[in-house]
Amino acid sequence: MNDKMMHMLGIAMKAGKLALGTDAARESILKRKCALVVTAYDVSERTVRHFTLFSEKYGVKMLRAGITMDGLEKSVGKKTGVIAVNDIGFANRLLALSAQD
Repeated sequence: MNDKMMHMLGIAMKAGKLALGTDAARESILKRKCALVVTAYDVSERTVRHFTLFSEKYGVKMLRAGITMDGLEKSVGKKTGVIAVNDIGFANRLLALSAQD
């Protein structure tokens, strides 16, 4: 994950468009608010499997970020391994930035 993606996550956080943590992300998906799930690369494989299946079931895109939970904390201000992006514009921009890596 590059600096532009980390910056974009920070902006999305300030805009109130993120749900942080596994429970909040799951709830966001269930309420059909979530456009993208971002996971840190150091979350457990169990968590990745769970959100991969959950995302596929509800038609939500998933991005395994190339950054640790500590790096995500620097972007959003809270240590977390799972982030739900609840805005299609931010989600599309993050996917575009990830494709540039």
